[in-house]
Amino acid sequence: MIESSVILFVMLVAGALFIGSRLMAQNARRDPVALRARLHESLAWHEERLRLAKEKNWDYDMVSRIAGELAETQAQLARLNARPQPAAARERP
Repeated sequence: MIESSVILFVMLVAGALFIGSRLMAQNARRDPVALRARLHESLAWHEERLRLAKEKNWDYDMVSRIAGELAETQAQLARLNARPQPAAARERP
């Protein structure tokens, strides 16, 4: 009986996390300003990590992985900036 309740609890928590992550992803797509802010924060964090990795002579694999994550973040930001802005966003000062 205890085992089944633990399994049920784990399944409920996993379902709640899945639904929560889907809602957050949908919210980010609806709010490009929040997505752009998150990408800028991520970009700054990756740049700092890369600087630190080079400064401390981390191994090549770690540095290349950080550089890849930085490039992916830059690409996401470029794709977001390339999207046409809605009329309401263009009219704001």
